[in-house]
Amino acid sequence: MAFSDNLQILDGERLSKTAKATVQATGRLNFTPETATMMNITAESTIVLFQAGERDLGAIVKPGEDRRGFKVRKTGPYFYIQLKNYLEENGIPYKGNTTVVYDITKLDEIYEELPLFKMVRRDIVHDPKVQPPPERVKNALAGVTTEGTANPPTETEDVPTGQEDA
Repeated sequence: MAFSDNLQILDGERLSKTAKATVQATGRLNFTPETATMMNITAESTIVLFQAGERDLGAIVKPGEDRRGFKVRKTGPYFYIQLKNYLEENGIPYKGNTTVVYDITKLDEIYEELPLFKMVRRDIVHDPKVQPPPERVKNALAGVTTEGTANPPTETEDVPTGQEDA
């Protein structure tokens, strides 16, 4: 038997299109515009999710309403579904220092005459010691220094030292 007898060409177009959806602190599952394009998500779509093991999901995108699914909403260029109840019922830590991301791949399978998508859950735990506190971030963006002064003195200004001349 020759090596080439068992070779099968991989579907590079399908396999190279990996996308993601991120759970926000509000419980929304946000799909990027690229992911929405790959999954054919529109503002009129419904996403039907399937539990696939303990962590992962399967999905189909219905072109209209389906009572079994999650109605798609749109804000700006992003699409989302409200997943808060599912996350809470299943003890998925989506608030605080954990970000939940689903890596999405279009499978070479059809379910109810629609493409089937695999959603692999990935939890990213952020070390709170590494990230600056939110107040420091806000202050830095606003130009406020850690000492609380909005505009630090320039070299030409007198800087008070706390000691008065006698």
